[in-house]
Amino acid sequence: MKKNCLLLLSFFISFSIFAQSGGEIKGTIKDASTGETVVGASIMVAEGKATTTDINGNYAIKVDSGSYTVTISYVGFEPKKQKVKVGNKSVTLNFSLETKTLTEVEVVADVAKIRETPIAFSTISVKQIKEELGTRDLPMLLNSTPGVYATEQGGGSGDARVSIRGFDQRNIAVMVDGVPVNDMENGQVYWSNWDGLGDITQSMQVQRGLGASKLAIASVGGTINIITKGIDSKFGAGVKQEVNSFGLYKTSFGFNSGQLKGGWGITLAGSRKWGTSYADATFTDAYSYFLKIQKRFKKHLFSLSANGAPQSHGQRSDKLSLAIYSEKLARDLNINVDSVYKYSGTAPFQYHTTATQGERGIKYNPNWGELNGEKFNDRVNFFHKPQFNFSHFWTANEKLNVSTVLYMSLGKGGGTGIRGTVDRDSTNGQLNFQQAYNFNINSAINASYSPTEHPSNVYLRASNNNHKWYGLISTWNYKVHQNISAFIGIDGRYYRGAHYQSVYDLIGGDYAIDNSDKNLPGGAPHGLKRVGDKVTYFNEAIVMWGGAFAQVEYKKNKWSTFLTGTISETGYQRIDYFKKKDLVLPDTTIAQVLGYGNTYTYNGVTYTPDSPEAKTSTTVRKWFLGYTFKGGANYNINDHMNAFVNLGYLNMAPRMNVVFDNNNKAFLHPKNQKVYAIEGGYGLHYPKFASNVNLYYTLWKNKPPSYT
Repeated sequence: MKKNCLLLLSFFISFSIFAQSGGEIKGTIKDASTGETVVGASIMVAEGKATTTDINGNYAIKVDSGSYTVTISYVGFEPKKQKVKVGNKSVTLNFSLETKTLTEVEVVADVAKIRETPIAFSTISVKQIKEELGTRDLPMLLNSTPGVYATEQGGGSGDARVSIRGFDQRNIAVMVDGVPVNDMENGQVYWSNWDGLGDITQSMQVQRGLGASKLAIASVGGTINIITKGIDSKFGAGVKQEVNSFGLYKTSFGFNSGQLKGGWGITLAGSRKWGTSYADATFTDAYSYFLKIQKRFKKHLFSLSANGAPQSHGQRSDKLSLAIYSEKLARDLNINVDSVYKYSGTAPFQYHTTATQGERGIKYNPNWGELNGEKFNDRVNFFHKPQFNFSHFWTANEKLNVSTVLYMSLGKGGGTGIRGTVDRDSTNGQLNFQQAYNFNINSAINASYSPTEHPSNVYLRASNNNHKWYGLISTWNYKVHQNISAFIGIDGRYYRGAHYQSVYDLIGGDYAIDNSDKNLPGGAPHGLKRVGDKVTYFNEAIVMWGGAFAQVEYKKNKWSTFLTGTISETGYQRIDYFKKKDLVLPDTTIAQVLGYGNTYTYNGVTYTPDSPEAKTSTTVRKWFLGYTFKGGANYNINDHMNAFVNLGYLNMAPRMNVVFDNNNKAFLHPKNQKVYAIEGGYGLHYPKFASNVNLYYTLWKNKPPSYT
């Protein structure tokens, strides 16, 4: 009996010791971008030992004492591993999963990586976009980014402008899914064309300085990379209603399927924005749409996307002295307020204010007035620029992948302004459109144009800028060695833009008179213009671009380096339909000599505008060879500190506005832009603290003028 008791006691002691020889691994899995918990993530600690996160993103798994490698994985995220030693107590391991970036996007969009890419950059998270964007333009999120300044300018929706390191956005490369969106003629970016982009953005990265882009683009100030959601994003759907304090409303919806059975994926989004912005009479009437359909095979991923944002919005374009808006702010800046008030009302069209009336208020907008009891803005921007992308990504093997993007952009629209002079109401500083309307409806009949109708002496014209833009980018990325990768690629673009003014609103009259087309007889009926008819000017710009690029990257231990080279050929040509025709002969071309009623005699032969040799005024094609070199190195000092340096030389084609003038004449000897840049940086990174120091120097020769 005593022996049995001892045996039983021994058994319980042994069992107790055995029970205490294990523990538990537990924690929470979150999305690093949004901070939201991840439901259904897989946690594996050993073969046969696995679990998934619950509805709150939590997990717990019991294990024996010992060492384990915990592996976390979930569709659309980069897997994570962490070694852990488990004793008799619970061990808490929390993970933040990074969204998996498509290799296709990495190849095409030039995404920079922390402690690896030797440039200065900042990444805007999806969480920040959701929480802070609201009804604003996408660049307004960037004001908290070092070296970046964004402004909404006059306060109209879609009129945002952004600068990086003092360089305006004409000199900043903006890329959406690896496709450049800067205007081919002047480099400008019109954010109203991309309204709704924030609703489908997967990530947004700002690279300061020359950046990591391999394309021969004018990224003097920096690069903004925007990547949209797709097949590797999580399943999700939502509807959102937003309103700001000025009365601007936005309703949006979004859907992302993730990867479905059969390898399909669909992303769909849309929005409607309407109401008023900050400044008076800056209305907004806008829509946006986005559709991406993807199909994944074993080694191939095909993607077809379409997006656009048809819109119109009122603007505040006139630039006035600060004293007219706020006397206090003006005096704080030592502006001579009394002088501004004294001379601001010297003519009827300048009656912004008087010394007696003083400031008009921060929301004052000089670009509108009342017409038949309603607000009427003379500055209205209207545009629709649908863009279509077809991309193919092929993973040939472990060493080679190829990415190809075909894209097309079709833009149509413009902006309005006054043709003629409209006086201002001296009591409120607004345009007196009612006076102009009353004058037009009672204007003297000009029988040579119409025996019954009244001509408009003042009307709104629209400056139209329509374009067709086609492009191709193809990149071949090859893993030469465990530490060396290289890629080569081509970049081809063709752009044709039509620029003309047209009658937009006759403000009470029946027609306008314009005889700007030198190829038509003056007077009636050709000079009588209705709404939509072309006036003042009509020309086309053609931009052709062909380029090749190559890059080599080396990564080993604490070092990562890159060297990039590009070469490109840019061609410009201008066609003017309102100028007199050219006389094109086998041995010479005589420019702009054959307008309506003109004749020209050459070598005894007389030519008229109807002669086969009479051609629309067209410049010769001007070609410019450009090339760039960039290189850099990053060194990880330890787990928290890194240092980098990069330098580059850009030899870029001049902008079109310094190649041809508005008379369809070529400027003499336009020169390529030349940019020299060097930068060094130091970074300190901890989970809850990060700091960066950058020093840079940029020298820019032959900088193009800011006007277009």
